[in-house]
Amino acid sequence: MRPWYLSAFDDGYLERYAHRDAAEAERQIAALAGAGYLRAGERVLDLCCGAGRHLAPLLARGLLPVGADLSAALLCAAAQSGAALRLCRADMRRLPFRAASFDAVLQLFTSFGYFRDDADHRLVLAEVARVARPGARYVLDLMNAERELRTLVPLSTRQRGDGAVIEEQRWFDARALRIEKRVRETLADGARRERTESVRVFALEEISRWLDEAGFDVTAVQGDCDGAAYDAASSPRMVLVAAASR
Repeated sequence: MRPWYLSAFDDGYLERYAHRDAAEAERQIAALAGAGYLRAGERVLDLCCGAGRHLAPLLARGLLPVGADLSAALLCAAAQSGAALRLCRADMRRLPFRAASFDAVLQLFTSFGYFRDDADHRLVLAEVARVARPGARYVLDLMNAERELRTLVPLSTRQRGDGAVIEEQRWFDARALRIEKRVRETLADGARRERTESVRVFALEEISRWLDEAGFDVTAVQGDCDGAAYDAASSPRMVLVAAASR
């Protein structure tokens, strides 16, 4: 079966997630920089950068960002933004960068947990550790599983500004520890299309252990990228900040 992520991140992705915009990216980068996780002059890898919305605010703060993503469509959108961006098409399990290349790595907006085999997830962490310089910061932005599962909406429908109707069906696969989503779009002209999303969720203890085994020390856990305190019961996100220890 073809992995879901090979077709999910097409041009339609930007329409489905239009609320994840440049203003949000600017706010998040400002918060991460304000906390000292991003510093002017440093090389930063935006892993799974998508259409590159975090790259421009990184550039504006004097950092040297590189955006990497598997989606050719989203990288094309990033290249058309008008900014002088450094972009690379890459599988996160096999990064085309030399060891100890980056002072910080960002992996934002649930871009971890896509694979069916946990060995692949561990390989991602090993690759991030390989390209990170000693002491480099790794910001990993995940769903807060406890809150997400408690508030999971099985079915929702909304209408986009272009007239398309979006129906989203969600459920939790307890055996695989995955939140599954089926998205059905009915376009204004009556055409229909369907796609799926599937993301592995993690308890804080589990992902912290994985990071430790990969060579990272978790230094902070936040409830979002803006720096809110983490609360397992109520935080919308689980953002781990880790330092490369070797």
